Amino acid sequence: MDHGVVELVDGEKQLIPGMKTLATPGHMSLLLESNGVSGIVTGDVFHSAAQFAEPEWSHRADVDPTMGIETRKRLLERLLPGMTIASGHLEHGRNIGTVEIIEGRRYWRGFDIT
Repeated sequence: MDHGVVELVDGEKQLIPGMKTLATPGHMSLLLESNGVSGIVTGDVFHSAAQFAEPEWSHRADVDPTMGIETRKRLLERLLPGMTIASGHLEHGRNIGTVEIIEGRRYWRGFDIT
């Protein structure tokens, strides 16, 4: 920071065309858009594919479980149908995918990228 190469961001900020930050308390996520296709890199919001259906389920990595639950719920409300999601803490090789809504519940559908 003393050298002017770090900028702290709070909330949403356009970084470059098609990429902006999204504050997910305790983390920072990135919203991406290119040629009408949307995506998100979720940071450390989800620790398990089950949390897409059950955002109330906490993981030991949730330093503040209440904030983690609220962050997951708010992010799930914002995800668009068909949006590509990259979530680093899910099963390796299936940590990029989409959320499907079946009978009113959200489920993780990871792409097989192995």
